[in-house]
Amino acid sequence: TGDISVAKISANNGMANDGGLAGYFSGSVFDSYATGDVEILPEGEGVNTTATSVNSIGGLIGNYSSADSEQKISNVFAEGAVTGGYKLGGLIGYVSSSRGFYISNSYALGDVSSVYAANSDNVYVGGLIGVVGETGVGSQNKSGEVVIENVYAYGDVTAINGGSVGGLIGYISTYQTPSGVYQSGSITNAHAYGDVYVTYIDSTGAYDVGGLIGTMRGIDLSNSSASGDVYGFSHVGGLVGTAVYSTISDSYATGAASSVENKLNYGSAGLVANMNQSTVYNSYYNADVNDSGY
Repeated sequence: TGDISVAKISANNGMANDGGLAGYFSGSVFDSYATGDVEILPEGEGVNTTATSVNSIGGLIGNYSSADSEQKISNVFAEGAVTGGYKLGGLIGYVSSSRGFYISNSYALGDVSSVYAANSDNVYVGGLIGVVGETGVGSQNKSGEVVIENVYAYGDVTAINGGSVGGLIGYISTYQTPSGVYQSGSITNAHAYGDVYVTYIDSTGAYDVGGLIGTMRGIDLSNSSASGDVYGFSHVGGLVGTAVYSTISDSYATGAASSVENKLNYGSAGLVANMNQSTVYNSYYNADVNDSGY
C-alpha cells in the first residue's frame, strides 16, 4: 500500500513499466492487491514529456506478459488513481503477452488519466487495462487467445488527443492468422462505471473512444455494460468505439456518447460507433440521450 510518485527523469529519456505492485511481471497472479496512487509525471527543462515517453503504467502491474497459456490472473484488485502518458490502466497498463491472456474476478477503483498530448494516433488508456495484445498494422499476430470474465472498473478515464480509450479497456486484440482470421477471444460480465473523456486538439487523435472498450478486434463481448458518458472527436460509442470481427450480445450502455464531428468517420452512437465485420445481438442503449445505437 502507499502512493508511487515519480516527478523527474533525465532529458529525452522515457519512463516505462511502473505499477503499484510490480513494474514488469510474467507469470500467474492470484489473491493480490495494491492500494495508493501511481503517478508518473516527468518534468524539468529538456525532459521528453510526450505521451509515449511515459508508458506501461498500472495500478497493480505496469507491463504483464504470460510465459505460457496456463498462467492466469485471478482475484486481484487495485485502488487508487493512475496518471501517466501511454498504455495506462487502473489495474494493468500493458498486457504484452504472446501466449494469450486470462483474467477473472478482478477490479480497479480510481481515475485513470493520460496527461500529455499523444504524439501518435492512439494513447491506449483503460479503467482496468490499457492494452491487451500488440497494436499497429501487422502486429496483431503477436497476441494469443483472450479470456476476460467477471471484471469491472470504477472511475473516470481521461486523455488528450489520443485514440483507443475505454472505461474498462483501451485496446484489445486476439491472435490474427496470416489469412486475416482472428482467434477466439471473449469478454463476459465486464462493467465500467465512470465517464470517458478525450480532449480534442486536432483530427489525428481522439478516435475510438468507448464507455467500456475503445477498440476491440476478434472479441465476443457478452453480458457487459457501461454507465458513463463518453466524449471524443469521432468513433465514439456508449459501449464500444470501434469493433472489428467481433460480436456483442446481451450488453448495454446507459450514458450519452458525443463527438466533435458527428458526420465524419461515424461520429458517435449510443452502443457502437464503428462496426467492421461485426454484429450486435440483444443489446441496447439509452435512446433518451443518443440519436442512434450504431
